[in-house]
Amino acid sequence: MTEVYIILLCLLFLPIEAYYHSRWPISFLCLHNCHCAWCFVYKTSPLSPSVCSIYLPRASRLSRRIIVCSASESIHIQLIHTHYLLKAIPVIMVGYKIFAVALALCTLSLASPITSRQAPISLTGAQLQAIAPHSNTCAGADPAQCQTADHAAGYIAQSFQTYGITSPREMAALISTIAFESGDFKYNKPINPTPGKGTRNMQSAAFNVKYAQSLPQIASQLATAPAGPDAALNLLIANPDIDFASAAWFLTTQCPSARAELQSGTMAGYTTYITGCLGTAVTDDRHAYALRAYQAMGVPMQ
Repeated sequence: MTEVYIILLCLLFLPIEAYYHSRWPISFLCLHNCHCAWCFVYKTSPLSPSVCSIYLPRASRLSRRIIVCSASESIHIQLIHTHYLLKAIPVIMVGYKIFAVALALCTLSLASPITSRQAPISLTGAQLQAIAPHSNTCAGADPAQCQTADHAAGYIAQSFQTYGITSPREMAALISTIAFESGDFKYNKPINPTPGKGTRNMQSAAFNVKYAQSLPQIASQLATAPAGPDAALNLLIANPDIDFASAAWFLTTQCPSARAELQSGTMAGYTTYITGCLGTAVTDDRHAYALRAYQAMGVPMQ
């Protein structure tokens, strides 16, 4: 945020022209780690190396000299006091405004996006095993579908990072849904197959098509894939990161209105998510998963 304030101050002062004391008004735009600052130095004023301090490598050759802009907007070299050294990027009085605006826009563009400054999300296999008691092994399960808690933890944590989910209560609700729907992470297709339905969220074929189309790398493959109800699903479950991210995608893009309810951490909020977003009922088994998930995430349901 500091960088933004500095950039705004620089833009505020762009129209200012400094004409003081003598025929050698000097105006510099100095750069330091993508910050900008104004340095107005005058011929009649003592110069200090601390006035501005970052510069093109060639500027180091300008010992006892400084490039300045005169009132006539031409570049001159003015000898300065022998024991001072100032290295700076010369900018003529017309060009420096355009340069500063470009610098500001570049700096602001590099300051995004949302997920880039979010702290890494920590989720352990032990937490998932507390929620999904049978997730410690894939013995007897289809190895093409099953993931143990230790493996699932990384995929689920990444999905929260990708879709900007930081509330432990939202995380608990989503983990409980994934664990319940996938049989403790053992399935990404229904036991009783339904065309196109699946992923760890066990969402319908229509939502899987939407999900696939939201991912550029999958959408391009889907456009050329053989037609069929399972086309989108097969592409989605081929990548565990994408497979496990379906719940986070669904909440943030298809039912964002439920997020505030989930963040409240109440049974009423959780019920709204299950009935209003997933379109199903809060059964005893589903409720038990939720209670364990909220407890494991350190936010017992209120």
